[in-house]
Amino acid sequence: MPGFENIHIELDVLNPDVYLNHIPQLEAQQIEIGRNIVVAVLGATIWDILVYIPDDIRIVKRSSRFSFVTFCYFFSRISAVVHALLGSMERAIPIYHLYPYVIFSSCLLSLSAISSSYIFLQRAQAIYAERKSPQKFFFISWLFVFGAGCLIPLGVHPSYIPGTYYYRYPGLATYVIAAPLVLLLFDTLVFIAISYKIYKEHSMDVDSMEVQRTSWIRLLSGRKLPLISKAVLRGGQQYYSATVGITVFAVIGLCLPKNFRLVGVAFSLVVIPLSASMAGRVFRNLKLLEADSSTLNIV
Repeated sequence: MPGFENIHIELDVLNPDVYLNHIPQLEAQQIEIGRNIVVAVLGATIWDILVYIPDDIRIVKRSSRFSFVTFCYFFSRISAVVHALLGSMERAIPIYHLYPYVIFSSCLLSLSAISSSYIFLQRAQAIYAERKSPQKFFFISWLFVFGAGCLIPLGVHPSYIPGTYYYRYPGLATYVIAAPLVLLLFDTLVFIAISYKIYKEHSMDVDSMEVQRTSWIRLLSGRKLPLISKAVLRGGQQYYSATVGITVFAVIGLCLPKNFRLVGVAFSLVVIPLSASMAGRVFRNLKLLEADSSTLNIV
């Protein structure tokens, strides 16, 4: 029409060709939710490492030797933060060598969990230092944790989102669920064993059931315990209560239907950094208490 020759209409592209457009909408939404969870975990894990640098320096300076459990203390947290970093990157940028990238990330996840559980193992062996049979039993139990952790890299089969170089979660092998289950059983076993040992050593022989029940409750709360025993008991309670809940949710997440499993898997990634943080916290508190009091030799 006359007068409209110089009018140009520019249409905004409402649906650009981004990688999430190559998959169903529900899966794309779950990928975005999972990415947000992983980024939040990464920030919290970095903060946990930075805020305790002064205490870590004190531990290194006051340690007469750099033992393997001290190595696990540092390695579990560092591998957890590197795994969270890689997990954030694989959900945000193209990965051109996907298989070695994801396998390396999965190995860090497994090694962090194994290192954290080894710290818990050493606490149990220190409590039962005078008895060889429980020590062997705890070590054999930890070997099951080690073996179950090795299943994670074997059960990961990564793939790309069609037409892109972005990572797409294809699902895990069924046997991978054994890793968090075995870890949960091991933590429960060690926690009960440590609590029972402390209770037996500090309980009193009384005839009244009511007095015995009251004494048992006060012991579990730590109010009647010496300083070192209180630190060991409460440290175990904090570690177990923080990790057992999130581990149960992780197992549930891995068992969700395929349409909702992406969020469950992302949520399960919280388990390892939290476990490493809590195991490190318990170890750090005991080491600093040991250095201050010179009465406990955990490592």
